[in-house]
Amino acid sequence: MRIAKLLLIPFALLLGACSSTYTATSDHQAAYDFSQVKSFYIIGDTENSNPMLSDIDRDRFNTAITTELSLLGMSATDKESADVLVSYFVAAKDKTKVYASPSSHIALAPRYGYSASVSNVHARSYTEGTFVLDIIDNNLQKGVWRSTLQKPIKKHQTMQEKSEQIVIQIRAMFTDLPTQSNA
Repeated sequence: MRIAKLLLIPFALLLGACSSTYTATSDHQAAYDFSQVKSFYIIGDTENSNPMLSDIDRDRFNTAITTELSLLGMSATDKESADVLVSYFVAAKDKTKVYASPSSHIALAPRYGYSASVSNVHARSYTEGTFVLDIIDNNLQKGVWRSTLQKPIKKHQTMQEKSEQIVIQIRAMFTDLPTQSNA
């Protein structure tokens, strides 16, 4: 029985490592008719050209965005004829999370009733990334939808893992996009 429990631990850890869930927040112009949007053009981060993103990562993001919008019934086209433009940017912020473990009571001089509470405090530094994706009406030149996703930045073991996580992130961001089917 003990061996069976020991074999389950690595399996549970593996599943936990694979289950990255992302929850994005989104906002949009309530009066905008998303059902009329048939085409898009990705401008990405060309206006601010963030040095945090490599051209390789831009290609990954652009591919994932194109795939998701195509699944929603839109087609990629040139900038001039696109109904909407898709822009995005990335920001990072260093953060610190402080953890305190529960207090434990230590009897210093039990005979006289002296005791003390001791708690352990731990701090962990990490970098939180924020990915912001905007949809801009090409005729109005005005943003009509925005999705934001914040998560601690994780170092990926392989290029494949990084690509898969980008697809999952972009899919999560487009979950609340009003379209023909849910406008």
